[in-house]
Amino acid sequence: MNHSRILAIVLLLLVLAAAACSPPDVPTSSGISEESRSAMQVTVAQDGGLVALSAPGGLPIRYTADGTVPTAASSLYREPFPLERVHVLTDHADRITVGDCRILNGSVPVANVIRAAAVLPDGSLGPVTTRTCFAQTPELPAVSLVMDYDDLLDAETGILVRGSIYDAWADTAEGRRILQDGQYWKCKANYTQKGRDWERSALVEIIDGDDVLLTGAGVRIQGGSSRMFPQKSFNLYFREDYSGPLQADLFHNGVELHKSLTLRNGGNDTETLKFKDAWLQHMLAGLDFTTLASRPVLVYINGEYWGPYTLQEKYGSTFIREHYGAEEIVMIKEGELEEGSDYALYEDLIAFADRDLADPAVWAAFCDVMDVQSMADFFAAQIYIGNADWRPDKNIALWRSVPRGEGLCDGRWRFLLYDTEYSSALYGQDVTAAAFDHYAQAVQTFPLFAAAMRNPDFQALYRQSLETVRTRFAPEKVAASLEQYLAVWQPLMPDYYARFGDTSALYDPEAVTAFFASRYADLSPCLP
Repeated sequence: MNHSRILAIVLLLLVLAAAACSPPDVPTSSGISEESRSAMQVTVAQDGGLVALSAPGGLPIRYTADGTVPTAASSLYREPFPLERVHVLTDHADRITVGDCRILNGSVPVANVIRAAAVLPDGSLGPVTTRTCFAQTPELPAVSLVMDYDDLLDAETGILVRGSIYDAWADTAEGRRILQDGQYWKCKANYTQKGRDWERSALVEIIDGDDVLLTGAGVRIQGGSSRMFPQKSFNLYFREDYSGPLQADLFHNGVELHKSLTLRNGGNDTETLKFKDAWLQHMLAGLDFTTLASRPVLVYINGEYWGPYTLQEKYGSTFIREHYGAEEIVMIKEGELEEGSDYALYEDLIAFADRDLADPAVWAAFCDVMDVQSMADFFAAQIYIGNADWRPDKNIALWRSVPRGEGLCDGRWRFLLYDTEYSSALYGQDVTAAAFDHYAQAVQTFPLFAAAMRNPDFQALYRQSLETVRTRFAPEKVAASLEQYLAVWQPLMPDYYARFGDTSALYDPEAVTAFFASRYADLSPCLP
């Protein structure tokens, strides 16, 4: 055997030995292994107003401070740097707002979404670290939405802007008429679109003191006419194709699994108190219908302050299962099937509106499918608070389990409360005034309720429920509870005005207090 062949064999044996002894995470000619890459996570640290970055082994770091994904062209980290105000969305304010609504680049809380990645030996970037840093500790828990700017601002696909849908609509006869009349809540735009096609991916960071949750989610614009406000509501969907369900006892109610949540701007109450729906649900919690747990938070989008919101549970099959243990349900929202598959069960229910519920046999059949206490409590509550924005196809929902089991899973229909803020003196309108005949409105609007009220047993049940609700809203209880909510929310409003314009002239808690004092003194607008 010649020397060259012997040398080749020796070299081959050395290579094979080295390969056998090498750990699986060492660099190879094909690059960095996944195990090694995942270990090269950048650490973000904040000391006062400065942010410091570090990577294992002193690797170079590329970073951004506006929520965008770092690339090889992003800033190279050299030394701790200060937080600076982000104003990408406010720079596009004229594409987000409509009518008199506005977004201001005022003096608001400063935050940066730091996204950083180490530059690995093969020149590629390691895993991206995401952390929201605040110039000052937020007064409340914060929810930071980290999203691609195109998903927010692109004319064709952006969910936050008027966009191409508005441009085409505004050029129609309908669009020109509505704009001329200033009925901006009727506009059609990108931000009024609904459904999965208008869901965009995001990272959601929930910061509550030292507790930080970071997860993926789908984001959609939420709400009805309140979508016209520049501070829009958002639905968050924690699907498997993002990071899966969110597991955390966010509302300290023992529910630790969430597939969806809502960040609510206040709905019709957006430019007034902002918390009326959350407050009303708090006052009505514990009656024989379901209410939503909530808490106030501050929202940031890619680091830009976006104001105070209510972080709220969202109705769905997971909500019902986690709260009541029902595995299979039918849920109806605004007259349409929201969960489940058997719409005929709901059709059978509403068919009772055309039957004589004063007949004992018919009434017994009705009670077999409807929790009449839930119905009495629900209608008493809605009528008492003077809700002017509910009807069979709007802002009303109910559910039942499909198999008949025990307790709340007995297969009877029960009501779900939400969107209550268009009530109790809102906007000073006659339809939300304490003197308005809200009982007559409900009888005219809800045939099933009208039919039930013809049964003397249900009428007595309704009167008892109304008295229970009245007790909840005794003047001294209203004053004490409102004071607690105002103590949290009022200090947040100057920053809100600095971002979205001064609407403090609409901030009138005394009108709410006066409404419930009048309602407590005179129940006649709630009675037959």
